[in-house]
Amino acid sequence: MQVAGLAFEHDSAHGRIGALTLLEPDGPRAIEQDETLLVVTSGFLLDPSIGDQDGYRMLSKAQIVNPKAATPDLVDLVVAALLEANAAGIDPSVEGRICDRNLAPEAPCLAIEPAER
Repeated sequence: MQVAGLAFEHDSAHGRIGALTLLEPDGPRAIEQDETLLVVTSGFLLDPSIGDQDGYRMLSKAQIVNPKAATPDLVDLVVAALLEANAAGIDPSVEGRICDRNLAPEAPCLAIEPAER
């Protein structure tokens, strides 16, 4: 999974997420429980018939806001970015936007817990 503008902790062993964090220009800010977010993802994270959803079992087709909207395919966007990068390629780095303490307990993590629950 790839994310931009937010960070979170993913518990792959239990299929849960927590410590939702907005990555704003002034720094990370915890997302409170009463906030609503609109996110974009690819179909395999929403459809368990395609695969194991990479452990993101908290997502479902029922959460699609406008399934009839004309949107670009994520694969097409990635291919276009790779073609544009040409021989320079794309050099990803681990920034700590998705933190899974089960898989990488010492990896950097930008996710923060809300001050109060």
